[in-house]
Amino acid sequence: MKELSLALIAFSILVSSSRLLYFFQLKEYRLDRFIDFIRYDKGKRQVINPFGLILYIAFIVLYFYGDYSLVIYLAALAAMSNIIIVIAKGFFRFKPTKKALLIFGAQVLSLVSYIYFNYGIESLFIIYIAAPILLSSLVLFLSPVTKLAKEIYISRAKQKISSMKDLKVVGITGSYGKSSTKEFLHQILATKYKVLKTPENINTDIGVAKVILNKLNENHEIFIIEMGAYKIGEIANICKMRNPDIGILTAVAKQHLSLFGSLENIKIAKSELLQSVREGGLRIINGDNVNSKDVAQNLGLESVTYGIKDKDVEYKINDLKEENGKIYFEVDGAHISAEVTGAHQALNITAAIIAAKEIGMTKIEIECAVKQINPPEAVLSLRSGYRGSIILNDSYNSNLDGFIAAINVAKNQKVQGRKILITMGMIELGKESDEIHEEVARHAKDNFDLFIITRKEAYAPFAKVIPESKIKLIEDSDVLLKYMKKTVEQYDLILIENRLYKPVLDLLLND
Repeated sequence: MKELSLALIAFSILVSSSRLLYFFQLKEYRLDRFIDFIRYDKGKRQVINPFGLILYIAFIVLYFYGDYSLVIYLAALAAMSNIIIVIAKGFFRFKPTKKALLIFGAQVLSLVSYIYFNYGIESLFIIYIAAPILLSSLVLFLSPVTKLAKEIYISRAKQKISSMKDLKVVGITGSYGKSSTKEFLHQILATKYKVLKTPENINTDIGVAKVILNKLNENHEIFIIEMGAYKIGEIANICKMRNPDIGILTAVAKQHLSLFGSLENIKIAKSELLQSVREGGLRIINGDNVNSKDVAQNLGLESVTYGIKDKDVEYKINDLKEENGKIYFEVDGAHISAEVTGAHQALNITAAIIAAKEIGMTKIEIECAVKQINPPEAVLSLRSGYRGSIILNDSYNSNLDGFIAAINVAKNQKVQGRKILITMGMIELGKESDEIHEEVARHAKDNFDLFIITRKEAYAPFAKVIPESKIKLIEDSDVLLKYMKKTVEQYDLILIENRLYKPVLDLLLND
């Protein structure tokens, strides 16, 4: 009986621990992000299995009551519960990094050692109760060690990049638009220079440090760094490795509010890049974004601005139009055409153009380079999709201004079929989440025939605005996959806003 009970509990612990560690890893082992994640219903449901929680409490009660007769039944139920979760929701397996393996291995070794020295029915209760507490404690215990290791990495990266005197460094930050601007600038500069950029969504201090140590070399002439933050001081920490020669602020908006606490704190965090630009360097500011202008004015630092709406900017975007998946505009005497979706991308391209000009590219070189650029993957790109549908893929991430821009692009598309919006909404918006989602819903209300919301927290504010006949809540990936297979028709336009379950995304992008 003990052997069977132990096997069942061991299985349950391995599955549950792998799942819990996956979510810790997903939130970068940051307690603030993890707590924010489980504050909301979907996070709670993903991390905590309600039936498993009942079993967990039962283990505690029966252990202190001293009744060990039900251990085999509880163990079987715990194992069955995890099997059902794996079948229903998939196996959440953490990425086997050194840190994750160390945490997982330390937990398993500790529990096995306890069983070895305290083998008995009561020990089965204890290891089941202790497993999640032990894993969480190991994550917290390793935080100081991780911080020390991070400081060592950053110090080594600073030493390396500081020795590269001729290297030009461009820092890009903003609540939105920074990834697109980074990709556009890289593609433009790469036509003339040896350029390295931080890959994909690598934008933290440790991420940048690893790129410097593992990828940056003496052949590179320019290093483009995307800089993200969840709290004040994180962008400044990146800039300490090497003060940028050029700093680009794409926008400041209400994003990650639940972590920053206020828009003012976001402004302070984004201002750290502008303050870190080297003497004689260039600061480039989105003049159409009121918050970005406020940051620059409050600092009193010299900068150049660009914009579509603001008439007082140094780089005014004129004659902007969008036709057949391309945008055309004129800025600084250059006639620009780019094969990207969304007129708002003119802002990101212009920021890249200003930086490229500062580095040394001519107007002709820039015009030719921009004609060759491609939008970043999953950032508002149009393509053919499942059953002859048209997919407007904006699944990289989401924010208020980007969401509204995507709605406007969808609005301007002339299609024979329906217009469908699929979204999980926006995350980490704190107390203003409902208000911001309602604002988006009002913009989208008359532009789509069907709304599919994949997260309960976003559904509630959308449902206040959108008629019941036009909106559905589908949180389960399998249910959504089956629904899309029977619902999508030829010529439908489908806007995918923010992350989407991979099987569903793969289906829709399959033309």
